[in-house]
Formats: sequence, structure tokens, C-alpha cells
Amino acid sequence: MPWIEDDTGQAAGLDELAGRVLSGERIPMPAVCPVCGESDSAHVYIDHSGNPRMGAIWAWCSHCHHYWHACVLPPAWWQNLDTVDRGRLDGLVEYLAPMAAAIDAHWMKLISSYFARSM
Repeated sequence: MPWIEDDTGQAAGLDELAGRVLSGERIPMPAVCPVCGESDSAHVYIDHSGNPRMGAIWAWCSHCHHYWHACVLPPAWWQNLDTVDRGRLDGLVEYLAPMAAAIDAHWMKLISSYFARSM
């Protein structure tokens, strides 16, 4: 199944999921896909470019294959996953999708650590 970019508004929930993540909401990953409703199928990855004010975010569903990508200011607590080759990142999700389980585990480790300190 090909990936469907949210340039038509069909995936309007993935941008909202990404916005909730960026606003500091603690969302376990994988999450329920806001597009198709499938549980444990939505994933989010953030890339911090090294420049303190630049980065990118991807949100995608491994079930319905919708995805969303944007340039963002990464949260201060975010740390890139070591196994993600930054040189292979682009606006598409094909490179990240096969790493969803590792990305989700990294995500959960980061938010558990961050939110434990902020309580």
C-alpha cells in the first residue's frame, strides 16, 4: 500500500496528533490513529537538526498509511534516536516507517524520563 501524504486534508488528525505532542501532551506511542481509528498504529518521530531552532516532525499510521510532515521547533526534551540516519531523512516517511517499534520505544523512554522529572 502506498503512503498518502496529508496534502489533501485526508489525514487531518495526524497534524493534530503532532500538535498535541509538540505542546507537551504525554501521548503513549504507538497511539490510536486519528484518521482510521486503528489502535496502536500511529507513530511520531521528531528530528532535532543540531540548530537549536530547527527540526522536523513526522506522524504516520502503519495501518491506513496516511502521514504528515512539517518543519518544527523540537521540544527541549527531545533527543534524536541514534539509529536514525539523519542523511536519509526527507519529507517522506518511507525511511522511518520500518523503524516504528524502535522509534516508539525511544519515544516512551524519553517521555517517561521527562515527565518523571517535571512532576
